[in-house]
Amino acid sequence: MTEELDVDKSARDPDKAVEIALQPAPISLSTDEINAKADPVKPANGRDGIAVHAWVHFATSQGPRSVRLRCMVTAYNSRAVQVEGRIGIYPWRAWLWANAVTRVGSPK
Repeated sequence: MTEELDVDKSARDPDKAVEIALQPAPISLSTDEINAKADPVKPANGRDGIAVHAWVHFATSQGPRSVRLRCMVTAYNSRAVQVEGRIGIYPWRAWLWANAVTRVGSPK
């Protein structure tokens, strides 16, 4: 199941945001997939990172769900990005493929 949830507008549907946040942590890339030994990880510019929209995968009791969330890139290399975000009061962090994110304000 794929859906888009704009956390900036989650005030309209906070129960849905909390429902997703209460699921297990997002599915993150493995250390081998990130490949930091061959492709060093760099911190993102800016104090809080770079604002992006990212497709994040969550494992749920109904099967995997992909949700597009607004979050911050905090580290990256040429193939992967580490993103952090919140859904309601629930923080989360995951490593994603670089092509799963777009800067806020960029075309989808």
